[in-house]
Amino acid sequence: MQSARNGEFQIEAGLLELWTGPRVRVDMSESGEEREERTAELNRLLHAYMVIDGVLATVLVQHDGVVRGSVITGPVDRDALATVISFVMEESRGVARAVGDRDLSMVFVEFSERVLLTFPIHQETYLVIIGGLNTNIASVQQAYRRFKGELGALV
Repeated sequence: MQSARNGEFQIEAGLLELWTGPRVRVDMSESGEEREERTAELNRLLHAYMVIDGVLATVLVQHDGVVRGSVITGPVDRDALATVISFVMEESRGVARAVGDRDLSMVFVEFSERVLLTFPIHQETYLVIIGGLNTNIASVQQAYRRFKGELGALV
């Protein structure tokens, strides 16, 4: 178990805890002029979710746990988050297949103080929204429908 010092994101016995703070970060692992253009566009799209009531973080993560981009208000261990989301989405897709529904549109997980909303962008890429209990889920879903194609074109 990791300690709670420095406001780190923790995973312990299936529980997820998130402490927020004052930092905002956007990054992608590409290079050159194309990276700058893609980063600016991804930044614009990920920030679009941050204006929705209750949203604390937006993360674009691949099925293997690689974070493609993020906008986070507060200290979050992106690698730990990516691992959790990767596992949750793969298991959820397995359940969807088992019940005969191949189209997974959203996974919603509620904790005592936070919610995780995870949406597929491609077969192997997910959009993760972390919010408070007051997060406007309908607005997040509307933004997902609006920006899914643009996000998909960037990954």
